[in-house]
Amino acid sequence: MSSTTGSTEHRGSLRSPLLTAGAGALVGLALGLALATAFDRSDGLAADGLGLPALRLAVDIAGTAVVGLSVLGLLLRPSTRHGTTATAAKAASTAARTAGGFVVAVAAAWALLALILLWAQAGAASGDGLTIALPRLIDYLDAVAAGRALLVVVGASVACGVLAVLGRHRAIPRWAPLLIALLGMTALPLTGHAAVTSLDAVAVASAAVHAGAASIWVGGLAAVILFVAPRRGLAARVLPRYSTVAGWCLGIVALSGLLSALIRIDLTISALFTTGYGALILAKTGALVLLAVFGARLRFRVVPGVVRHHGRGLIGWASVELGVMLLAFGLAAVLAIA
Repeated sequence: MSSTTGSTEHRGSLRSPLLTAGAGALVGLALGLALATAFDRSDGLAADGLGLPALRLAVDIAGTAVVGLSVLGLLLRPSTRHGTTATAAKAASTAARTAGGFVVAVAAAWALLALILLWAQAGAASGDGLTIALPRLIDYLDAVAAGRALLVVVGASVACGVLAVLGRHRAIPRWAPLLIALLGMTALPLTGHAAVTSLDAVAVASAAVHAGAASIWVGGLAAVILFVAPRRGLAARVLPRYSTVAGWCLGIVALSGLLSALIRIDLTISALFTTGYGALILAKTGALVLLAVFGARLRFRVVPGVVRHHGRGLIGWASVELGVMLLAFGLAAVLAIA
């Protein structure tokens, strides 16, 4: 009876972050499309409807989930500074095994969504839509770097799934899945809108770093909420580790995003207020400020309480932060397709 009750409570505790994240993503996507169509097209920001941005958002969310599950494997590693009790080791092992069970399915979804996005982008570029013939698709891959980048995403997602299966039977370096997942997450930014600016090298590097840091930050938080937060003893050990990682990621995301934005709008402040791209940048900046506020509260108020085993509100506050993160992802998806 108690086991059933605990399972029900656990599922209930997970419903809130999942619903909040989904709502945040939808609001961000809708807001991004509204801002993109609120200005003229002189900035080159196209408004091609909901389909491509929604697919890009789905690809990014799936990839970020794989990155987060890979980050969790590192966060759950045994402590080398302090001894790990048998109970703590068992809790970490259980969380890792539970999370690992999702990797194959999420990686498969990532690969499938990337293939669908490739098909949709090729159809939009050729004018054939979803009825595009295979020869035209091959021509698109030959001519457009973003198409080939999606094949890299597919390869990375398949590799992550294979490593997850192999990891059930043999020891796999914990950093290997994360590096491969990050390769998949940075492939599209490396060939996206930043790559056509006058400062190609700097813009490409900042876009890749921005995407990688954001996926670690967001994916890590989602994984911690889903697989660690319900286990208080484990949360007391893992949360301080994640909090440190999140702080670094926040700084990297802010700096790389600022650099990329300044390059994209040709270093003019007025473009922030007169173009659709600028409006999207301001919206993302507002989301980042909110995330900094939520992150500070979690780090300095909530996490210390969890470490002392009497903290409350962890899942609630973290769920709100995750929702704002996904809102920013929705805005970013519109920018990426522009």
